[in-house]
Amino acid sequence: MVVRARPYTLMECQLIEAVKASLKMEVYDNASFLCERLIAEVNNEEIKLLLAECYIGMVGYNRR
Repeated sequence: MVVRARPYTLMECQLIEAVKASLKMEVYDNASFLCERLIAEVNNEEIKLLLAECYIGMVGYNRR
């Protein structure tokens, strides 16, 4: 039996979009902050992946 996660609320969708926009603009500190707030509310694999992308971007950005 597959357990479906609940759909995201409007605020959670807006936070996800803000994280993706920050990642696209390479504002990794902002993206990780928003994603950490989001993971406090919604702890699932999709959000964990976004947070990992934020951290990976931060490491790559600091090596420049």
